[in-house]
Amino acid sequence: MSAIAAIMSGTGQTEKFQRAIKRMKHRGKERILDYQWGNQRLMAADFSRERVNRISVTGDVATPFLLFSGKLLNTDRLRKSVKDLKNRDISEDPSLILALYEDQGEAFLQELEGNYAFALYDSEKGWLIVRDSLGRMPLYISANEDNFCFASDMKGIRELTADFTEFPPGHFYSSGKGFVKIEESKKLFQSMNNEMNLQEEIRCLLLQSTESMIHGEESVGVYLSGGLDSSIVAAMTCRLMKDLPTYSVGVKGSPDLKHARICSDFIGSAHQEYAYTKEEMLDALPEVIWHLESYDAGLVRSGIANYFLARISSEQIKTALSGEGADELFLGYDYLANLSPEQLEGESERMLSSLHNTGLQRGDRMSAAFGIQALTPFLDENLIKMALQIPVTERQMPGKPEKWMLKDAFRGWIPDEVRNRKKNKFSVGAGSSRIISQVADERITDKEWEQERFSISGHPLISKEELMYYRIFREYYPEMACDRAVGHTSHL
Repeated sequence: MSAIAAIMSGTGQTEKFQRAIKRMKHRGKERILDYQWGNQRLMAADFSRERVNRISVTGDVATPFLLFSGKLLNTDRLRKSVKDLKNRDISEDPSLILALYEDQGEAFLQELEGNYAFALYDSEKGWLIVRDSLGRMPLYISANEDNFCFASDMKGIRELTADFTEFPPGHFYSSGKGFVKIEESKKLFQSMNNEMNLQEEIRCLLLQSTESMIHGEESVGVYLSGGLDSSIVAAMTCRLMKDLPTYSVGVKGSPDLKHARICSDFIGSAHQEYAYTKEEMLDALPEVIWHLESYDAGLVRSGIANYFLARISSEQIKTALSGEGADELFLGYDYLANLSPEQLEGESERMLSSLHNTGLQRGDRMSAAFGIQALTPFLDENLIKMALQIPVTERQMPGKPEKWMLKDAFRGWIPDEVRNRKKNKFSVGAGSSRIISQVADERITDKEWEQERFSISGHPLISKEELMYYRIFREYYPEMACDRAVGHTSHL
């Protein structure tokens, strides 16, 4: 839960910048930088949960400086590659990145692991702006020379310009080169122990991932839906922490509430649950869409449940772990069973590459709305490499249940009733999807649906439910650039 923003242009942009900062205050305490030289001005900010440090400078730009959002997860290995360690403070992620840049230029980028977006300004070379490989941290940009600006949230960038795009995951932007895809490390995943079987390897990697994500965090909890993925994360974290808080939500009597309780009793977490009503869902809907920055039906449905999860947990925790990413890595969706191996290979890659517009966006935006950082142990770089090296014909096999590798690996770690539970979309398990769909059918007539079934950018809306969301979205985000920046889930 953090953010960055900047605008670089002539005079007259102060009010725009102040509005953008105001829109992003839920992401933390801001640090302001205000540099001016000649008729040029650079206004920038980053947000953190820990600090308030306003800086106002007029004159020459002190560079290089860094705006950083997120968390690096392989800092121990990165520090070993820094030169002259004794005379440099590299205890924090931003100072480590600056040291690596000074030593290696752009070459260090392919070695970074974690969830991050950062912008480094060098008075000699200009900007170096980077987003992690999956787009775990959000970022939008306008690279227009007349109005160069960027911001972590759509709600922030639209205050700076009406012409922007989403910053592509796994890329960097430099003033000299424009957008460049970061070359992936050529290193293949190598087994930590040749005597381990596949299930042991999965457990080891996930445990390491979970440990690295909670390292240095003071208050950690788990969003526990009672499905396989979140239950595994909760069970793992319970072995690393005492008195782990877990949270579940849904309508009264929903499957998620029941199975989350069963899992919590089994692993011994300090569990809280909240049953929301139809009225509460509808009251929260505008705020959900405002924070979510999307009208996609699948994303809004599950975003409603995520919103209530973040709300009930925000008084106790600042970091939340979730099971996001397991379905994409271990092929957990029902429709995948109908695909050929070739189609499955392509779909596996597509699902991972679109997470920044789907599950990761939902997790980040809904958690950030309440000051919480969302982290995803399944999306650790090493676990991703290992999973993708397993042929899709083994990750999904005839006669075996979906995600059979995970189910085998965590036998005994979670209750069998939860381990063997059929995959449900978050919104289905929480009970919100059916209710909200019925409301849309009541509110929107067939004639209205026929007249309004395309967005202003020409994207076809899939249902009356999505039209209901789109109308709210347009109230907050009327610009064409906002409409075009929305990603879409393939399967409800």
